[in-house]
Amino acid sequence: MTVLEDLFAGNARAMASGKAAPQPAERRPVAAVLACTDERVVPQAIFDQPPGKLYMVRVAGNVMTPEIAGSLELGVDRLGCRLIVVLGHTDCTAVRMSREDGWYEGSAFDIARRIRTSTNHLKSDAPLEDLVRANVEGAIRDLRDMSRILRDLESNGRVAIAGAVYDIATGRVSLS
Repeated sequence: MTVLEDLFAGNARAMASGKAAPQPAERRPVAAVLACTDERVVPQAIFDQPPGKLYMVRVAGNVMTPEIAGSLELGVDRLGCRLIVVLGHTDCTAVRMSREDGWYEGSAFDIARRIRTSTNHLKSDAPLEDLVRANVEGAIRDLRDMSRILRDLESNGRVAIAGAVYDIATGRVSLS
């Protein structure tokens, strides 16, 4: 069986069990979460939330781009999220590799550049955990710079923006 066939077989099992059933027409997520694409980071499981409760935006290294900022604006403006969490994680390959030379080409260079912008103030031998936290803080700073809408909503107390780091080894989430 190919990987694609396995995925479609999984979809058939999810449909049979009701897990793939459509959600109610009215969407009311409680928070928007920007998370890394790392497959070990599953915010719905980490925060024990059912499908539909978290508005998810994912990108390698949880970096901020205009498209990511726009996606978060949609979650807040159209779906009513009153909290945005930028969720980094320990053992982040994108953050680690952003400090290495020569690993990236093409669009991956943009991810590394964005991470480096957030971590350049740290020493070259800084622990990965410090780099991850600095990257989360940088993504929040970039979000505020890129989105006047979210910046204004935050200053008016209508949305909160928080940074957090998920520990892959323990499962604990801590504020950054």
